[in-house]
Amino acid sequence: MVDGEVEGTIRATGGTVDLGDTAVVGGDIQVLGATLSQEPGATVEGEIERDAPGPFRFSPRSWDIPVIGRNAFSPIADFIRNVLGVVFGSALLAALAIVVVMFWPRYVDRISNTVVAQPVISGGLGLLTIFVSIFVLGLLAITIILSPISLLGGIVLVVLVTLGWIAVGYELGKRLENAFKAEWSIPVTAGLGTLMLSLIANGLTAIPFLNCITWIIPFVIGTVGLGAVLLTRIGTQPYPPETGAFVTPVIPPVPPAPPVTPTTPEGSAMAYPVDEEIPPAA
Repeated sequence: MVDGEVEGTIRATGGTVDLGDTAVVGGDIQVLGATLSQEPGATVEGEIERDAPGPFRFSPRSWDIPVIGRNAFSPIADFIRNVLGVVFGSALLAALAIVVVMFWPRYVDRISNTVVAQPVISGGLGLLTIFVSIFVLGLLAITIILSPISLLGGIVLVVLVTLGWIAVGYELGKRLENAFKAEWSIPVTAGLGTLMLSLIANGLTAIPFLNCITWIIPFVIGTVGLGAVLLTRIGTQPYPPETGAFVTPVIPPVPPAPPVTPTTPEGSAMAYPVDEEIPPAA
């Protein structure tokens, strides 16, 4: 309850502000989430602001509450945060690549070979799969009953793209191994290759003035890897499928027919030498 003269501004958060008949407020009245009750004789020389935003002073010392948003961070801080995110994400993918190759080395090798042998077909199939998946999963997501299927499909798509990314990283690791003329184990090759691939592809997106176009690089890599995963049926078979060599069947030689033994009219067999002339029958 306010009765009498107030020279300053009244600010209130929550509760109720009652102005009596003799109340005279020389400043403004700012209320946020509070109820203002004013008697007919009360006088407010300033303005009455309801739900007024901005700093509120809760004591005579006038403490302000700063509003911290994205603008409070400098561009340098944003750049450092992006770089740390890229490094952490790349290390996580490298560790995942090591685990995957330890358990399924042949599958990853088939996928990486398909990426090198059929990059155009892999990229086209991957791009088509992404567009169709977004359309189908979007339709499923707008329903209540089928929304869990949409979520599950999105998870499967992310897993397949990640597997393709690891396969591309494994191929890069093999080329690094050949370039340095070293002999690394398969998990080390996959881990280093995936780490380098992720740092380069995703690191370019951390550059402020290039991120508007550098997103194309990881998108293309993920698309080609996804297509290779689908072409090899998650690495279970090579692409194109291996076909057996055609072998002409060998026909065994036909043995010569045995000599014919003539018979007499009575049915008895008579054997004669091949070189001698057979006498006429009596």
